[in-house]
Amino acid sequence: MSLLNLPPLENNNLLKKPSREISPAEILSKEFQQLIADMTETMRYWRGVGLAAVQIEKPVRLIIVFNNEGDVYPLFNPQISHLSKTKDKLIEGCLSLPGVEVKIERPVGITVEYLNETGENKTKKVAGLEARIIQHEVDHTNGIIITDHGPSLAQKDKHHKM
Repeated sequence: MSLLNLPPLENNNLLKKPSREISPAEILSKEFQQLIADMTETMRYWRGVGLAAVQIEKPVRLIIVFNNEGDVYPLFNPQISHLSKTKDKLIEGCLSLPGVEVKIERPVGITVEYLNETGENKTKKVAGLEARIIQHEVDHTNGIIITDHGPSLAQKDKHHKM
């Protein structure tokens, strides 16, 4: 496994562009299987709860997510197919925007359709933090960042220089 470069927004012009879909054949390649492991290591190193491939300058629709049980899993080509009517507004940060926090209203429950690490179609209903993480990371695959949802609450020290 390798720790990947995680450049801040000002050094990653891909963050504001939609990412491309990944074919089932690509998912099974050594390159993408290694990318899952490297993204997981990188996310854990920076103490994140989710990471989109575009954040490490790979413009593909792959996200890595901590679930409500504390496990990590990849979602290829994630699409949110259902949003609960119940919403909450919480503060979110982002590994690509060090020190930036934005209060964002999101549905508390979602249904997400995706391909897993073997290219199989999956549908999963999630709620709480896991639902919020998936929505945040899917935003990244669509070229949306947290400051597109509203103004930053505070600027803290920047980091992630590797």
